[in-house]
Amino acid sequence: MHSIRTIEDLMGVLDDNPVWLEALRNRVLSREVLELPRIVAELASSSKHRFDRIDQRFVQIYQRFDQIDQRFDRVDQRFDRVDQRMERLENDIGVLRGAHARNAAVEYADEITGDLGLEMVRVLRGAEIRTLAKSKGTKDIPANDLRSFGAADLIIETRDSKDETCYVAVEVSFTANGRDTRRAIRNAGFMSRLTGKRTYSVVTGLRKDDGIQQSIETGDVYWYQLAPEAFDID
Repeated sequence: MHSIRTIEDLMGVLDDNPVWLEALRNRVLSREVLELPRIVAELASSSKHRFDRIDQRFVQIYQRFDQIDQRFDRVDQRFDRVDQRMERLENDIGVLRGAHARNAAVEYADEITGDLGLEMVRVLRGAEIRTLAKSKGTKDIPANDLRSFGAADLIIETRDSKDETCYVAVEVSFTANGRDTRRAIRNAGFMSRLTGKRTYSVVTGLRKDDGIQQSIETGDVYWYQLAPEAFDID
């Protein structure tokens, strides 16, 4: 029989008698506290299963997002092809509009020259302009400028009030802009240089960009507005 006088004696007895220790624990601790280790273990196991399911769901979500990304990539590729087709279509339409505008300007060439007080003689053919671009007096002119001059929209031979030959260099657009103005002035300068004749620069079209108004007001270039009827197709 053990003699218990101190807490150390009690601890020693309990250590030597596990059954007593368990009996004391059940007497001192509440059932909730006693059940706590089991509850914690069950919660840990349950949480692990839940987190495993969450992880699986995240994996599924990521897989779905990957699938969606792949679909968007395919849609983007389709849109890129559509954009390319639209760009080609716009370029083709631009070429057709430019050709139609030039035909309208040729049809009204007599009125364009008439507004300048000139009498129209004829419209120079493209081959004639390209021949001028290849003449001896063009060696110091950049090749790109000569090619552009050779593709001038419209060069008109005219007579002035003194019955002297002069030319009109016309650039044509649906909406005349600064590029048309610069080309018209440049082409007029080339014609004067290569023929020794006075040449007028003209821009014509259905509309004009506000940016060319100053060049018109200073007389660097003349503006002739084509009527909408000029673009009617029979």
